[in-house]
Amino acid sequence: MMSVFSENADKDVKTEWAFMIYDFNNDNVIDRSDLTTLLSKLCGEESRAPPEEQISEETMKEVIDKIISEGDLDDDGMLSYPEFEHAILKSPDFFGTFRIRM
Repeated sequence: MMSVFSENADKDVKTEWAFMIYDFNNDNVIDRSDLTTLLSKLCGEESRAPPEEQISEETMKEVIDKIISEGDLDDDGMLSYPEFEHAILKSPDFFGTFRIRM
């Protein structure tokens, strides 16, 4: 698994792994539930941030709405793998940050 985090790993491999990581409920789409889990773990109630630094539920909903509106090309309310891949390929910072230096 570490090879996927290598600076030399193929972009397709990195994209596939990222999708699997963000698909918390393993239903092969990234939906509101997955995004809620992600944001909660990063900067919400499940994070280690002090309560005053955690994002509110309202802000979390706004962020999720923005992610879905920008990435959901077929308007089904979730991101399929092709939609996720399309969004990632438009985000050049992703490939530079999805790595672990040893």
